[in-house]
Amino acid sequence: MDQFSRQQRMKTLFEQWCHNTIAEKDVQELMQLLEEPGMDNEAGKLSQTAYFQQEDTPFFTPAEKRKMFLNIVKPVNVFRRRLMYMSGIAAGIALVVGVGSYLLHKKGMSSPTHVITGNDIAAPTVSIGLLKPENSSSIHFEDAPSGLVADQENVKIIKYADGTLAFSGSTTRPVSNTLTVPKGSKPVHLLLADGTSILLNAASGITFPNAFTGNERTVSLYGEAYFEVKHDPAHPFIVKLGKSNVKVLGTHFNIRSYNDDVQTKITLIEGKVNVNNGMMLKPGQQAVVENGMSNLLLHPDMEEALAWKNNEFNFNGWDVPAILSMLSQWYNFTIEYKTKIPTGHFSGSIKRDNNLSQVLRILETGGLQFKIEKNKLIVY
Repeated sequence: MDQFSRQQRMKTLFEQWCHNTIAEKDVQELMQLLEEPGMDNEAGKLSQTAYFQQEDTPFFTPAEKRKMFLNIVKPVNVFRRRLMYMSGIAAGIALVVGVGSYLLHKKGMSSPTHVITGNDIAAPTVSIGLLKPENSSSIHFEDAPSGLVADQENVKIIKYADGTLAFSGSTTRPVSNTLTVPKGSKPVHLLLADGTSILLNAASGITFPNAFTGNERTVSLYGEAYFEVKHDPAHPFIVKLGKSNVKVLGTHFNIRSYNDDVQTKITLIEGKVNVNNGMMLKPGQQAVVENGMSNLLLHPDMEEALAWKNNEFNFNGWDVPAILSMLSQWYNFTIEYKTKIPTGHFSGSIKRDNNLSQVLRILETGGLQFKIEKNKLIVY
């Protein structure tokens, strides 16, 4: 599809989105088109046109228009374009970074009332982890001082000053270990005995031997982790994910496989991996596994896939339950809906070291209201 055809396609989808008639499957395509290099001018024109058309649209009150345009323009990479698909409103507005700022300045709008009440929840500041060796006592390694934590069959478990947990040594009698990172924890960095580096996200766990002794290096994962596998062609590295598995020789990749997620996503950064003994990924590609079926994405949103590793939230066309589920893993809260679960999709990007209330402001633009009571988030 040439540049002109892509612009026309973007315009068509954008108009459907503004009238709330866009098909579910086309939301992601529209977002990708808005973010393409060379689409800046066309995206800006669409944003301006949509805004000024709403000036005379009777079902938009001044307060609604103000909520749509305030508090969601943020300093992000100028090549990233963000779209908000508003729920509960008959039409929507696209925000383009830079253009949105210009319109806000021109209109001279004031800040809306902050609707979040009650307590707030701060972002995690420490890495918390429970290491459970096979047939041995659990170790709360965040409480352990730097240095030697334990010795397992001649394999030393060492905690570095930066919090990294490392296994070093070899043995003929490997011991299985399970490392669990709870909700409300910063990611934990794990170094396996073969030199493989793993960054484990909150609400995740991994089972692995203290040293690899067989023909294959096998670990089991739930949740999310970023792997930098030590190259060893003679001993393939295998990650088991429930009913799925990822086989690698030496590569960098991200896996997201939470129990609450409908899909498991394997995103390859460099090297090569084989998913479920069939699909071979190339760098920059993503495998999406759902109901036992693997689908290949040739151009996934890499920023979204690696956002957690870069200390960011980045959701691109996510629905409200998926966003709140992701936030609950980081801030450690439960969710209670006092209203019907909202429909519609949101996109946004914000640093993970913000308080919960600051992140929720993105969702407030869609008309949602929240109350934080201790470790519970109530959605109105």
